[in-house]
Amino acid sequence: MLVSLKSMPADNDDGNFRMVDDDDLAQGIVTAATKGPSRNGGGEGSNPFQQLNKFHRNLKLNRGEHLASLHDQEKLNVNLESNAQKLLEDISVEQDFVITYVDVEEKSKDDKFHCFVQLSTAPVAVCFGVGDSPESAQIESARQALDYLRIMTSP
Repeated sequence: MLVSLKSMPADNDDGNFRMVDDDDLAQGIVTAATKGPSRNGGGEGSNPFQQLNKFHRNLKLNRGEHLASLHDQEKLNVNLESNAQKLLEDISVEQDFVITYVDVEEKSKDDKFHCFVQLSTAPVAVCFGVGDSPESAQIESARQALDYLRIMTSP
């Protein structure tokens, strides 16, 4: 997604090229995408770019104790070792979204279990984990979701 965003030009009012960080780039793309007519004719927030922008902005503005712990490497390492699923659950309560684990019934060719975790954010985020047991696949999917949230809220 980030590669796709970086490949699109951002709005630049003065016509000069300048260095922009990832947040400015995403904001410029969202602005450009929302200037045109809505594809689905819906109301406020119906555009996927608007939803992603709103989710990203809300995560950055609504920092809570658990979400902030994703950026404290020492705390994060302890939480990932002890219980990634608990930390993800705490963040979901703090940030008001629901998490749903979906175990894949079939094993992979290399005899591994797979699991998806869905975050009921707007837009919905889905992360994937692989493990030697269904439980370890769930733990890995929770770790991937925490990594996604850490990236989305990086300063």
